[in-house]
Amino acid sequence: MSADPGKSDPIVAALRHLADGDPESTPTTGDPAIDAALAALRERIDGLSERAEHAEDVVERLPVGFFRNSLMDGSLIYANQVNAQLLGYRDFAEAKELMRSSSTAYVNPEDREILKQALVSEGRIDGFRTAVRLKDGSIGYVEVSARMYPKEQAVEGVMIDYSPSRIREEELRAASDALRERNALLEEKQAQIDALSLPLIEVWERAICVPLLGVLDRTRTRRLMEETLQEVVRRQARVLFVDMTGIQAVDTATAHNLLSLARGVRLLGSQTVLCGIRSEVAQTFVSLDVALDGIELRASLQEALAVYIRESRERARKRRRKASGSTR
Repeated sequence: MSADPGKSDPIVAALRHLADGDPESTPTTGDPAIDAALAALRERIDGLSERAEHAEDVVERLPVGFFRNSLMDGSLIYANQVNAQLLGYRDFAEAKELMRSSSTAYVNPEDREILKQALVSEGRIDGFRTAVRLKDGSIGYVEVSARMYPKEQAVEGVMIDYSPSRIREEELRAASDALRERNALLEEKQAQIDALSLPLIEVWERAICVPLLGVLDRTRTRRLMEETLQEVVRRQARVLFVDMTGIQAVDTATAHNLLSLARGVRLLGSQTVLCGIRSEVAQTFVSLDVALDGIELRASLQEALAVYIRESRERARKRRRKASGSTR
């Protein structure tokens, strides 16, 4: 079933502006109900962007060093100004350019192995002290607290200077306060990441959408099933749009888990619509001989939403005609 071009084109244009990260110039569709829904969606996107910018600003203004390294090769992904200066660099840009890997900063290689083993076994380490090689070749002394994020393939943490000349009671108290703030910030940041990784957005009356990004592994698929089924019940959704535009690959277990999700949604009396399946993912479904019976497929979320809106209005008109006939 194809969408009426006269009705779907303005909706498609507006949704494309939102998807392209340009919510401020999102055009109107001329339909008050649709424009209201788009405005609510735009407000939600603006709110998430503002919270992310605030978190970045807080990190930059921390009185301690904050860093983010790659879990794969130890390369520096981000460091605030304090962290870069603790290692003798002018700023993050200079540190990233000259320090190829965080492993080169350790004076004693065995210290890096101790820290690495703690992260692997415990997922975090607190108050680890080590000697580091500064940019000019001299030696500095820092205390590191870090946490590993396997899903993001990254390590994040804070670093403070514990050189003998700077260890004073007042500074230790300030560092302790900063570490507590750091823990709260990291927990809030992780909660934001978890929420953004599987956002559930109400795009229309009794219609919810879950846009998926990256690689849909087994852990994310389990979360998707649990949280989505709960939201379908809570919001009494008639349809669930699963936007797979951002999914690059699925494995056998994930493909079957998506089908299980669709069956679960159908048992709740709702319908699942898969949107924006990439050619690579489609080939995986074909090679695995995955049957998509009972699941509606659409080329894009824009098309799926336009069709749903048109069908919803048609149902409403039929109800009005029926009600009008029964009162005669």
